[in-house]
Amino acid sequence: MAQVKPCVFCDEPILPDEQVQPIWGGEAERRQVHRECLLRQVVGSVAHQMEECSCFEPGSTRGDPPGMTKREAARAAADLWQMTHQF
Repeated sequence: MAQVKPCVFCDEPILPDEQVQPIWGGEAERRQVHRECLLRQVVGSVAHQMEECSCFEPGSTRGDPPGMTKREAARAAADLWQMTHQF
């Protein structure tokens, strides 16, 4: 049985039924990232999308929602982006 490699962003296992994007790691190693984890890296956190992070408000410490795992925060960011962009 093949070893399940974790998502490059959230470090959680990638399950067979999940949407993923292949990427290349070091030494030509093929790795994968969950779709929502990749989207979160492109569009930013929930706070960034709401223009409440330090990019928009100098000194702000807002980032991913407190208490969420990286994967949960990625899902929240992807959900917000999809909702506001009807994608």
